[in-house]
Amino acid sequence: MPDAQPQKAAQPSAPRSYRPRIRRWLPLSAALILIALLYFLDNALKTSAIAGFAPKDATLVIASDNLAHAWAALESTDAHRRVMNEAPQVLYDAVMNGRKASGIRWTPQRWRLWFGKRFVFARLDGRHGVCLRPGILGHAASLVLRAAASQSPEEGVYRTAGVAYGWRDGFLIVSPSTPFVVATMAETAERLELSNRPDSVSIDWRGEPACRLTLHATPTLTIDGWVHIEIPERDAALTLAGAWPDLPLLEVTGTSAEELLKHVAEFLPDFPGTELVHQALDELKSELPEDWAAGSDEFSFAIMSVDTTEFLAVPEMAMAVRGQRDLVRIKPPRDSIRHEWAGFSGWYKPWLGEKMSVCVAGAEDIRLFTSQERTMARCIDRIENAGASQSDVLVSLDLTHFASIALVLTRRAAEYELIPRHNADDTEKRIVPFLDATAQLGTLYIDGRAGDGGVYIHATLAAPPDTPSPDGNRT
Repeated sequence: MPDAQPQKAAQPSAPRSYRPRIRRWLPLSAALILIALLYFLDNALKTSAIAGFAPKDATLVIASDNLAHAWAALESTDAHRRVMNEAPQVLYDAVMNGRKASGIRWTPQRWRLWFGKRFVFARLDGRHGVCLRPGILGHAASLVLRAAASQSPEEGVYRTAGVAYGWRDGFLIVSPSTPFVVATMAETAERLELSNRPDSVSIDWRGEPACRLTLHATPTLTIDGWVHIEIPERDAALTLAGAWPDLPLLEVTGTSAEELLKHVAEFLPDFPGTELVHQALDELKSELPEDWAAGSDEFSFAIMSVDTTEFLAVPEMAMAVRGQRDLVRIKPPRDSIRHEWAGFSGWYKPWLGEKMSVCVAGAEDIRLFTSQERTMARCIDRIENAGASQSDVLVSLDLTHFASIALVLTRRAAEYELIPRHNADDTEKRIVPFLDATAQLGTLYIDGRAGDGGVYIHATLAAPPDTPSPDGNRT
């Protein structure tokens, strides 16, 4: 008999009962793999080595490495919490307009989903636009819109629904202005580097005075930057900062009385009655000799408040100058009234009655000027007991106080139809909410140090008095 052929070993196979289960898992596994691939593709499309592009010679550029992250961080700050608790209507119109235009209720998460991390807003010759780095959804939406869009004469630029857009190196440029899109897509456009600070927003203003600021969405909301305002660099501590009996509406303390007074006059808020401030400064200047600031080495100017009890708003001002013993040699005018305040001899000259006068007093190396006699009486005891600071300039602006004054003046101006294209109802809807929000910001403190032909600043916001803190206590 022939030898028996060896039998092949039977190959193991999955039990038939398991095969349907494997088939059922295949679609889910494929879906998970597809989702993972789409996620990595979306992330790759949204990632870039630069923040974006801006037109050459743009006057304003606002940029963020990660707008959604900075947005969420801003919403967690104490200042945002106070504004939303007390004046939520300030953002109502902006939110509703954005929702109507896009059909989407924007949140940081939805913005990141549609438009990615990078964000650049720029303004050029009155035109504005944004540069974004979208992911898959943004690219898909662009393809859909392109089917209904009209081709602009410029290559690569399309228009739809009154908006022009174009792509450059993975960035989407959008603007109501076609020339803005063309300028941003040009080879001469500015490439903006990453700041590597995802919780911040940079603001670059190229007008006058030029400034570069970075807003940090920390719990206390801080601002760092540089402003093109030349001030002297000090070699000694400031001693007049915070010398006033109450927190002034505005306080500026530094070295050069003439320079700082000039800047104060330039940047005063524009409200009814501001012209009185300029007139009072001119009146004071006319009483001083040309070399009135010679020998001075420190200066503090304050607007204590603004009297709004009558139609004409009257500011209450004070100014202190420290320097050599013979500082400010002023001969009292013939129609002035000699007086003495707490050992400081001087004089005052009524100008608009009790509410506005030229008051001067001094002792040894310090001189004090006020716009009211009662202001002199309040300030004279405190001026020698101020603290010391190593800064070159210090500024404080009580935004809560400013908003309360502006609210009265704005409503009064609307009542007398002094606001263009705004009646009383328009004012209540469009202006008052912003003033209510401003009142919740508290006081802005700016610490400045001279350098590079300007001032390096560090600014912080302090909550208004009697504001509950996150731990339940009141500040």
